[in-house]
Amino acid sequence: MLRRRKLSDWLFFPALLAAIAFWSLALTGSLPVPIKQEHSVVNECRTCGSTPESRQDAAAETVAYYTQVLAWFTGVLALATLVQGAFLYRADIAAKRSADASRTDTERSMDLAEKRFLLEGRRADTTEKQIGILRTQFFAEHRPKLEIKFVRFLRSDEFGVPSEAPVGAEFIVINTGTSEANVIGSKVALLWLFPEDIPLPTDLEGTEVIPKRRFTVGATDKLTVLSNQTGGLEWVQGLPSKNLYLLGWVVYADGRGEEFGSTRTTYFGRIFNRETRLFTMASDLPDWEFIH
Repeated sequence: MLRRRKLSDWLFFPALLAAIAFWSLALTGSLPVPIKQEHSVVNECRTCGSTPESRQDAAAETVAYYTQVLAWFTGVLALATLVQGAFLYRADIAAKRSADASRTDTERSMDLAEKRFLLEGRRADTTEKQIGILRTQFFAEHRPKLEIKFVRFLRSDEFGVPSEAPVGAEFIVINTGTSEANVIGSKVALLWLFPEDIPLPTDLEGTEVIPKRRFTVGATDKLTVLSNQTGGLEWVQGLPSKNLYLLGWVVYADGRGEEFGSTRTTYFGRIFNRETRLFTMASDLPDWEFIH
């Protein structure tokens, strides 16, 4: 449609100029007698005794003729100017319409690009949320589990003079769970106590023996803790009711860390058997051996 309109504009202007030229030629055919004929008439009049007034009339007719030709030429030129102005106006209107259409197409393209960008952002958010859900589900199904194993008694003579050195205990911390454990805090104590003096976990006075570190699945760490009193076993020979207890707890989170993951706590309590010289689980410490 646009090509046909441009072609008609180009054909219309030459056709109009041709019609104007033909019209002007037709009009000039009805003008007064050409100049040469007027001069011949004047010469004939001279032979027949013409007067100065007749010569002035002839000159006036000649000036009038050229004035009329100039007037027609000026009119044709003015008409051509008007036609050209109309043509330029039409071209300007067409250019403006084309610019408006181009601007509209550009705005539509920008709107489409913005919508695609927002759609991609929403897809990215959805993907990120799905990954978060899968990650949460994974850690819910695969939780860390720190346990205390292989507790061994250390004699006081290993730390100095038996009557002046404390006894000790050596144990292994192992992650038996199915995901990484991140230790947040702990307390461990090796205490000579009567059974009725065993403290609650919140009241336990111990040291942070278990370091704040990450335990991958199956990772272990060997640690040592000393008793709260010196003198070795000889100190309690006359007090058979006082026992040596290994008590403690450790708090840890999964691989996401404390900010994003749920925490777990392992409580442990062992009693020293004087006959076997081994630490075993005590029947009077049921609340100290569990994980939550």
